[in-house]
Amino acid sequence: MSFKHLIRQGIRRWGFDVSRKKPSTQADLLTRHEIDLLLDVGAARGSFAVKMRADGYRGRVISFEPLSEYFSQIKKKAEFDGDWQVFNMALGDEDGQKQINVANNLMSSSFLPMMDQHSLAAPQSAYVKQQVVKVVRLDSVWNKFVRSEEKVFLKIDAQGFEKKILEGGRDSLERVAGMQLELSLVPLYEGEETISSMLKYVEGLGFKPVFFENGFHDLETGHYLQADVVFFR
Repeated sequence: MSFKHLIRQGIRRWGFDVSRKKPSTQADLLTRHEIDLLLDVGAARGSFAVKMRADGYRGRVISFEPLSEYFSQIKKKAEFDGDWQVFNMALGDEDGQKQINVANNLMSSSFLPMMDQHSLAAPQSAYVKQQVVKVVRLDSVWNKFVRSEEKVFLKIDAQGFEKKILEGGRDSLERVAGMQLELSLVPLYEGEETISSMLKYVEGLGFKPVFFENGFHDLETGHYLQADVVFFR
C-alpha cells in the first residue's frame, strides 16, 4: 500500500476525502455567473465560441468579425447553431469605416501598426495588405443586439485595440457582468495599452481579474507576450 493511499485512508476515517479537481474554464465562469449572452468581439474563425459550446455554455452568442476571409468561415460554423449570430464588422471608439492591416497569418491583423518585437517573434504575422471595414461603437448597437433581461459577457480579442473598443461602449459597460480581454505584457502594436495599465483601467470600470490564460509567446526566448484575462464585477 502506497504512502499516499495510507494518508487518504486515514483522512477518510475522519469523514473527509481528497480528490483532484479540474481547474475552472471560461465556460464554467459564464455558467457560474448565469451569463445569457456572449458578445464575441474579434471572433476570427469562431474558435472561442466553439470552445465555449464544447465546454458547456448554452446561452446566445453574437460574434463580430471584420475580416472578410474570417467572416466567411465563421458564418458557415454559425449556420448549425440557432443561438449564434455573426456580423461582418469591427467595434471601436467611433462609427464609420476604417482601414485594417491584414496579417499574413490573419490572426495578427490590427488597426494599429505592428511593433518589431511582434514581427520578430512571429515572422508569419507580417502585414501583407489593407482592407476597409465597417466599425461601430458598442454603445451604437447595444440596444439592437442585447435584450433587456440578458446578463452579458464581453470577450474582446482585437490585437491592441481593446481599450478603444471599451471607450466606445462606456454606457453599455454598465450592463456588462464580465469580460475577457487579450492583453499584451509588452507593446506589440503602436499605441496599445499594456497589461499593467489595462488592469488599472478595467478595475476603474468596476471589474476585477479572476482568471488568466497563457497566450502568444516568443518561441526563441520563451517569454510570454500576451495573456487572456477574465474580469467580473
